[in-house]
Amino acid sequence: SEYKSDSNTPIYLVRAAELSSRINRPQTAIKLMEKGYREYYNSFNTVANGQFLGNIIREKLQNEILAQIVYKSTLSLFPDTEAVQKRIIDPELTITQILDSIGAMLFNEDSGKLDFLQANNFIEGSVLFAMMEPNQPQVSEFLYKASETSRAIQNYDRTIDIYEWLISQYADYPKIAQIHFLYAFTLDNDLGKINEAKIAYNRFIDQFPNSDFVDDAKFLIENLGKSEEEIIESFNRN
Repeated sequence: SEYKSDSNTPIYLVRAAELSSRINRPQTAIKLMEKGYREYYNSFNTVANGQFLGNIIREKLQNEILAQIVYKSTLSLFPDTEAVQKRIIDPELTITQILDSIGAMLFNEDSGKLDFLQANNFIEGSVLFAMMEPNQPQVSEFLYKASETSRAIQNYDRTIDIYEWLISQYADYPKIAQIHFLYAFTLDNDLGKINEAKIAYNRFIDQFPNSDFVDDAKFLIENLGKSEEEIIESFNRN
């Protein structure tokens, strides 16, 4: 964190991830690897790192679905790697097909309720795909759908993280104006971060003055921090 531009930083991230895995903290290891891919992609994107990440997910989390996404992305980037080829269960199945299949199972057929296990698989599968193959044309749409799913299960920290990712890396995405608005709204309505929300609303208005959501943003700025009762009372006074 202190020395982001130091060439040794991605090396230490991998070492920290390896140690975290050894002491049975796989989630910490995965977060460190995600940080490495997202912030140091050119120096971090190697066969060894892809294989290591896939192995953590398969062996420590016992999540074959997400492991396959990592292995397939690694093989896509390094197609002649025999060690990774051996870990692929179905070579014909693409990552987008895997994610679409998970997306189709988000709601339980009997209860109609959101399946949290499938939701998390879809969110984290989309994140893994995006961090390993950020230039794939489908990535921005999967990240957007992941943000919607994350918001639905009230994992607002992950939602904000994905919004920031889209805003910083995929500015040409057709729904980027909507994402700016939802980013501000989530900070405001779900996290109660009033000051940050005000900045985000104003940035949205400045960057997308013709958006259909501008009037909503202005209204929300005027009523930041107010309860529903206070907002209704202000209507009655007017």
